[in-house]
Amino acid sequence: MKIASIALRNIFRNKWRSFLSLSAIALVTFTIVFLFAIMEGMKLDQRTTMAKFATGDARIRNAGFEKYQFIAPEEFMIPDYDKAIAALRADPAVETAVGRFQFPAQVAVKWEVIFGMNWPGETNSTLATGLDFSDEKSFFSLASYLVPGGRLPGQGEILVSGGFAKKFNLKPGDSLILYSGGTWGQQDAVLKISGIVALPLAQLNVNSIYMALSAAQNLLLRQGQAEEILIRFKPGVAVGDAVAAVRTALARNGFKDLDVKPWNEIGNAGTFIDLASKIYYFMAFFFFILGTTVIINTTMMVIYERMREIGTLRAMGMTGPEMIRLFFMEAFFIGAAAAFVGVILGSALILPLSVSGVDFGKLIDLGKTNLDISDVIYPQLNLVSTLFVFFYSTAVSSLISFIPTRRAAKIEPVEALRSI
Repeated sequence: MKIASIALRNIFRNKWRSFLSLSAIALVTFTIVFLFAIMEGMKLDQRTTMAKFATGDARIRNAGFEKYQFIAPEEFMIPDYDKAIAALRADPAVETAVGRFQFPAQVAVKWEVIFGMNWPGETNSTLATGLDFSDEKSFFSLASYLVPGGRLPGQGEILVSGGFAKKFNLKPGDSLILYSGGTWGQQDAVLKISGIVALPLAQLNVNSIYMALSAAQNLLLRQGQAEEILIRFKPGVAVGDAVAAVRTALARNGFKDLDVKPWNEIGNAGTFIDLASKIYYFMAFFFFILGTTVIINTTMMVIYERMREIGTLRAMGMTGPEMIRLFFMEAFFIGAAAAFVGVILGSALILPLSVSGVDFGKLIDLGKTNLDISDVIYPQLNLVSTLFVFFYSTAVSSLISFIPTRRAAKIEPVEALRSI
């Protein structure tokens, strides 16, 4: 008896029932493929965001800075950082290296001059970053985030983040006073806003300002120095080997007090990425459970509703094992077709979204969360996870058919024919 042929004939003979079963399994497969792609996009975004905005592929600081970083320790800067940059760029594994100053500051958007001194009415906390805009073009190009009408700052000018500008109703051409404090000594400067940057990371977009590295050095009285140097390695370079080579190069050029750390050893960066991955996989497992429940219910419902058909087939001489194989083949064909349709539809949706992105910033106020992800996430189609979802959906819908059919195969034909 050609069980496969009978199974296919049954599927096409009961088109409406087969369509409902196929649709349910395809929807589950589509949903899981899409969620996996979103999670892959989030993981990639976190890694890229940290490298671009915070750590680079590796970060260099004075070895004593880490212990006292929260009080901005002026004695633990990188002296003669231009020489260090030149030594790093000579390394064949290094694509670019940039110096930065990052420091907490107070900003006054309104003030008055009394006896030649600036007296602010109110100050607000901000995070100021001094960087070399020409060097940062291949690393963290603020020019690409400029709101129309703005430009990169020169001496005596700054960029402000979109959230900060919105909070105080600032626009290009306005001025503010920037106060640096801590162990730097209290310094202030009146700076003009040259532009506003709409940053993709909500955490930075809330209260960040940017200025030329030389302006930050002058404000902090640290000419020729930098707080840190960020490195980006060339594509395909093993970060561990490259970091070891950088340490050797710096020591050879007289920089023995500098600490070089890869991105995943800086703060909680690596731990956070690992934790985020576990959270994403837990979410995926949760949706797998839900999806599996839908597939199981659909498959079992279809078989239990066919008790009269089972009784008829048994009365015509079909044995129990043949009955089990028949329903297994039907479930396999429907499951494979449904999983294929779900994967194709999921991929068809993900591919354009991987270019245009999904704007989570409109759904969630990421600035009020601790999530270091961009407002726009670009889903990533992972071949391994997509194939896994396809085979998983097919296997579950096929194997679960054994439960009801084994029970039905033991029922006497007369009893099955009496069932509703």
